Amino acid sequence: EALVKSELQYRLVAQATFDAIWDWDLVSNSVEWNDGIQSLFGYKPDAVGPDAAWWIANIHPEDRARVVNGIHTVIDSAVSLWSEEYRYRCSDGTYAMVTDRGSVVHDETGKAIRMVGAMNDITERKQAEEALRESEEHLRFVTDNSPVGIAHCDQKQRYKFVNRHFAEMFGLQ
Repeated sequence: EALVKSELQYRLVAQATFDAIWDWDLVSNSVEWNDGIQSLFGYKPDAVGPDAAWWIANIHPEDRARVVNGIHTVIDSAVSLWSEEYRYRCSDGTYAMVTDRGSVVHDETGKAIRMVGAMNDITERKQAEEALRESEEHLRFVTDNSPVGIAHCDQKQRYKFVNRHFAEMFGLQ
């Protein structure tokens, strides 16, 4: 009864999240995925490989060694938690930026026997951060190269920003 209840809780959590949840049996090297691997990355159930080699093969080649070394460093140590950001190949060949987190289960001797985790697609967030950074760079360029003095003050009339020309005009260098 406890096992049935636990399995039901696992299924409900897996359905309630937008993450791709994975369960890696480190002894047999088999990996089970929830439906998130399909909804996030477009893989049909028959395209998902049964072991960790499939996951590794879909990590971007420039990220692969870092990610694999990092996860095995955690697995081979007494550490229980792993987290990494990397690019992961979608079924259409594009790459999504993901945050991946896992927790290692050790047996009574301390040997890692299982790892359970979740991958989350953070591509849109990363794209928004990059767009904001580019916008800030553009604004900085325009204000720094403006022939007029530009200043921004808060409600207490404290300068929060002045451009180069404003600083030169008022000797604020």
